[in-house]
Amino acid sequence: MNSLTLIGEVASDPVYFCTEKAQDLTRIQIRTTDDRGQTTLHHCQAWGPLALDLHRHLRKGEWFMVRGPLKYRPLRVGNRQVQLPYVHIAAHTYLGRVTGVRPPTDRSQLRVAAAS
Repeated sequence: MNSLTLIGEVASDPVYFCTEKAQDLTRIQIRTTDDRGQTTLHHCQAWGPLALDLHRHLRKGEWFMVRGPLKYRPLRVGNRQVQLPYVHIAAHTYLGRVTGVRPPTDRSQLRVAAAS
């Protein structure tokens, strides 16, 4: 099964596209921090009505949870073709704006945070 869950801070405002085939697409970057303090940016994409919703309501600095499969899209870097990993957003939860706190890095912290 190819499915993952990310909880983190939206690193920049979502970017909306309408494709040549009139499909709505929103791209988001989520910043996570592991238990060693290492920060990672994760690329995420949403399509259709979900893309419009995220574009309208999600902003940089807000916390966000996404669930979905890990996919890859081709990207040209100079004269090379590379595969960029991204999360295809199938489900999401708005977590709001939180200051001075890092996202939970393991499930035990998540359960405690969710119970509070």
